[in-house]
Amino acid sequence: MIALPRRGLARSVRKHNCSLNTVADWVEASAINEGEPVSQSDVIDCLIEHQIYREQDFCSEFVDDVWQVLKARSKRMGDCTPMTLTKSSADFPDARDGWSALSAYALCVLLSLLPQYREKNEEADPRPDYNIQGWLFEEITASSLQAQGWSVHTTGWQTKDSEGNPPFDELVLEIQLFLDEFDGNDHVIEVLGQRKDAGVDLVCANKYPDLRGAYPSLFVQCASGANWRGHKLLTPSLDVWRRIIQFKSVPLRAFSIPFSLSNTEYEVQVSNSVLVLLDRSRLFAVPGVLEGLKAESKAAVEQWVAEAFDELAEAAI
Repeated sequence: MIALPRRGLARSVRKHNCSLNTVADWVEASAINEGEPVSQSDVIDCLIEHQIYREQDFCSEFVDDVWQVLKARSKRMGDCTPMTLTKSSADFPDARDGWSALSAYALCVLLSLLPQYREKNEEADPRPDYNIQGWLFEEITASSLQAQGWSVHTTGWQTKDSEGNPPFDELVLEIQLFLDEFDGNDHVIEVLGQRKDAGVDLVCANKYPDLRGAYPSLFVQCASGANWRGHKLLTPSLDVWRRIIQFKSVPLRAFSIPFSLSNTEYEVQVSNSVLVLLDRSRLFAVPGVLEGLKAESKAAVEQWVAEAFDELAEAAI
């Protein structure tokens, strides 16, 4: 198994002081990396060996709860879940000959888990390749939305090297052409010209061949870092975009994250922010996400995942 995280685990004697989500991510990442099942006994032994728990029965109670989290995650992905669960083990059969067939899913698990390996005085992000992870997660989100039947236009991370976005007025024109929405406010566009993308990474639409606009559409912000809660959830601002483009049909806001949220947290975040929230469970509740990536993106995902697993191997030394 990969090294235990530094965060999210605390000595537990009379009450459980460990994060269920952190340990669930750790179990998933370990099973994917090892290419073989991780058993409840493996997890219990590891937690006791590292003196997180002292009593086996008390530790077993916590691990049972971790398995309930994994069961809920798997259920939310329906028939597309890559995880096979029994009462005593968690397995990713497609990783049996290596994790490359699960690389897109593995990247999202690792984006959720890696911040838990930072020292307490370190920032939860950024990695040296923060721009690359943002680009890759945006590509995965776009592929998932395409697999769900949406037409997708990218406006955010234009290249893996982050060479920059087109001028804001050109970006607005691209969105107008994509949505067949032709009434824009030139003055507002000029005033907002210093913005990179006004909070929109992807524009999705269910388009019709009549080209009359007023399509069902999403303005999507992709957040790959651990600091996604709070202000970021308020982007993109539809109030701003309604001043930029005179929509026949106003888009919905959508927010994509690589984390797997419990039903309770999901409901809290959605009710507070009024948006379509795409967490890991929703992104991978459709088949063909990895297959939908361009060859360059797929290779970059595999390289990123390999380096991340190497980083976790070094953390164990």
